[in-house]
Amino acid sequence: MKTPHAPMRRRGRGEDGTSLLIAMAFLGLLATTVVSMLTVTFGSFKTTEVTRGADAKLYGADGGTDVAIQLLRASNSYCPNVAAGTQAMPDQTINGRTVQLSCTTLSGSTGSGPSPSDYAFVVTGYPGPTGTPANLAGATTTNSAQKGELHFVGKAFNAGGFTFSGNGPQLFFDDTLEEYDGPSPYCTDAKAAAASSDNPHVTGGWTCVQPATFPVPDPLPTLKVPTAAAPARVTAGGCTTMFPGKYTSAPTFSSSGNYYLASGVYYFENTGAITLNGTVFGGQPGPGETQLFTGITPCSNDVAANALVPGSATGSGVQIVLGGNASIVTANSDSSKTELFARVPGNPSAEGTPGVSIYAPRTAGTGYLAWNAGTAVDQSVTKPQIVVHGLVYVPNSPINVLVVTNPAAGESAIFAGGLVAQVVTVKTTGHQTFTALPFAGIPLPATTRTVVVTATAIDPSGGVPVTVKAVVSLGTAAGTPATVQSWRKV
Repeated sequence: MKTPHAPMRRRGRGEDGTSLLIAMAFLGLLATTVVSMLTVTFGSFKTTEVTRGADAKLYGADGGTDVAIQLLRASNSYCPNVAAGTQAMPDQTINGRTVQLSCTTLSGSTGSGPSPSDYAFVVTGYPGPTGTPANLAGATTTNSAQKGELHFVGKAFNAGGFTFSGNGPQLFFDDTLEEYDGPSPYCTDAKAAAASSDNPHVTGGWTCVQPATFPVPDPLPTLKVPTAAAPARVTAGGCTTMFPGKYTSAPTFSSSGNYYLASGVYYFENTGAITLNGTVFGGQPGPGETQLFTGITPCSNDVAANALVPGSATGSGVQIVLGGNASIVTANSDSSKTELFARVPGNPSAEGTPGVSIYAPRTAGTGYLAWNAGTAVDQSVTKPQIVVHGLVYVPNSPINVLVVTNPAAGESAIFAGGLVAQVVTVKTTGHQTFTALPFAGIPLPATTRTVVVTATAIDPSGGVPVTVKAVVSLGTAAGTPATVQSWRKV
């Protein structure tokens, strides 16, 4: 008898293909994971590339900022003062990027030249070298009985009042004038008098200021003088050549002589009065200067001076420093003509503020005495003819300014580079109206500069550039390390 078999179970149709679905799901998950991993990897590669590019631009901008700071330390030609505005500096190539540089001075000056806001004519009212107070009631005075006009072109300051002779010249201030109104109402009184006389006539605005809140605009130029005795002068072929250096006795100038002062610094210590006579030229003209005397020429030049005494003439123009009782007197002679060109140092680190022609120091310094004569520059005569292209800085000395007619023919007493004096007396000769040549402005002393440096690294592929700005302080001495106030990416 056969044992019946157990009935066979039939697999349900609903389970067909489950393994395939599982396998496919696994493969799909694996593919998704791989794609995600590749996406992340490629994204990471791309991010790394972008980051490296951004870093390269940032490093380039940072490096450019360093270069700009070094350029500022090495040269006064970049952003010398606020008036220079924003200036471009040479492009640099750093990390394969072109880096554009610029600078802007927020404050301070290199002292390398005048600023448009400089004063051209300053009457200080300071005490004299013996402590004698200045006569501020007549701080600026005219005393000629001959009519004429004298125009001052440039910003002016008067510490006291004006005194005018009955028929004296009329003063014209073609720029602005600032005048003290205390302790006596100098400015108020002068304005009231000018309302009827129009003397002085002020074109650019006349402001009354108070001593307590408005200091005298004194440029305070720096000073360094030679310590070695000047070489002996040489006379040959009707020309006497003098050389820079220290003098302890006054050189003589004859009315028929021709003299050439080789370009450099002349320090006169306790020499007494130095009377300028004959034809005297001080140095060679510097950039932008033109000889104003016509009909005469210098009897020599710096090349010839250096042939006589090698290395004696440097730069261009002269600076005359008056120490102790030294002073300059202009001879009362029709044949007396003196033209001094503004000093441009050949070695700026060895000299003080450039652009100064005559300097009577208020205090003693290394190698020089404070000036103590009664008058630093004496033109209290009727026939001096002198042109000074640089600043005349005699802040504790009265000065007489004689302006002769016909300036085009070189017959003018002109301070073309600015005048700083204790009190000023203005005289003219002749009965015609004329204009004295303009005062050119006062060279600024070197002061600590605050400068914004900007460096922009350009992306060669056209991407967004990277800019770094730094604010730095720069000292007045060459090579002084810069002090960084801020440094940031913008």
